[in-house]
Amino acid sequence: MKHLTKICAGICLGLLAACSGGEDSSNSQTAVLKELRTVVKENRTSRKAPATKFQITRAILDLQTVGSLEVTVESTNQTAYLIPGAFRTDHMPGKIAVWRTITGENVVLREGVLISTRGLGRDLASSDASASLRAIKARGNGGGERRMQVRNDVNGAFDLLLQCETAVVGNESIDIIELRFQSLHLRETCQSTLGTVRNDYWVNHSGKVLQSRQWAGPDLGYLKIRLLK
Repeated sequence: MKHLTKICAGICLGLLAACSGGEDSSNSQTAVLKELRTVVKENRTSRKAPATKFQITRAILDLQTVGSLEVTVESTNQTAYLIPGAFRTDHMPGKIAVWRTITGENVVLREGVLISTRGLGRDLASSDASASLRAIKARGNGGGERRMQVRNDVNGAFDLLLQCETAVVGNESIDIIELRFQSLHLRETCQSTLGTVRNDYWVNHSGKVLQSRQWAGPDLGYLKIRLLK
């Protein structure tokens, strides 16, 4: 979580810097990352004045040629903006998107469902999203087991088995950076030896997750995730 705090200001300013490049190569993903590195380095060497709170706008997002994901750690209320680092598939259903910061922290989603994190501290090493995805794609009720592996400081990681049920909450309008979307709110309630946790997903008509609140383990807690672009 502390890593998100450190990188937030640099990433926000880097988005602004990347937008100013016009039609040249600075609009590429590589150039975006280069600009972000420069801003973070400058931030670390200059602490003369407190940073102005950054407010991302739709105009800024419209100038980007890569996607943008907003992640907020609920327990600390720290927010970071990530760009796609890689897309891949494996033997499980659903495309995997690796969203990353310039300093190497990752949030990994399978069709919008959180399956791992890296670099945030006591990370979510892995999570089986199969039952969740079935309910999301069907835009309806569902359920099944969910297996999570969470890193710790004792023996590397521990396994957690959850019994989950997904139910429809209802149709809702949501606002994401100056745009309003019609969505279906789904809530996944999971029971384990650690108690009850709930994951919320707001999905569009085709089953794409636009916004979510997902549990990343007992230490990280809940992440609020919004797909900005």
